[in-house]
Amino acid sequence: KRVLEDFTRNINQFKSYIKDIILIGRNGFVYNINSVDEIARNYPFHEAPWMEPALSGTREGIRFISTHVSDYYTGAFSRAKVVSAMLPIVKGRTVLGYVLCDINVQKFGEIFKSLSLGSGGFVYMVDQEGHVIFHPDSDRIGTKIDEDLLASLSGGDAGYFRSMQPDGDKLIMYSQSKVTGWVLV
Repeated sequence: KRVLEDFTRNINQFKSYIKDIILIGRNGFVYNINSVDEIARNYPFHEAPWMEPALSGTREGIRFISTHVSDYYTGAFSRAKVVSAMLPIVKGRTVLGYVLCDINVQKFGEIFKSLSLGSGGFVYMVDQEGHVIFHPDSDRIGTKIDEDLLASLSGGDAGYFRSMQPDGDKLIMYSQSKVTGWVLV
């Protein structure tokens, strides 16, 4: 326990975008490594709709969970929007639990704000299903983009195209992460 706490404290000194790291056992065990905020007692992590896609599929490797509300906290962070990386803890062929790493969505804004995109330009990010992970208009986070736009963004690892929008003709450039599958637009 102490080694994990020291390790995560060192990570957080350099990686301020990591909101929290939580160990979740298949048996109901939950341990909040960073202790940023208290986790609600008996929160049903394995039944949470946002966790379903990460629980299905293979047992290997990191799985990425799109934007969701961190409603498992009881304090100040209980309504914050986060994205998560989840790594299964496996012994033999048995999944014992998961390491869940939450990343505060607002940190993406800090990173993207430093980009110079000219007048009216901005950056947003969507997952493979078209759910908005980050957008400068926070009301758009968690919504789904238009199916036609999603189809245009699925045309390869990176590219660009013109699109007629209600406010005029837009040049849209995109790049898809090979790690997460998410698309930076």
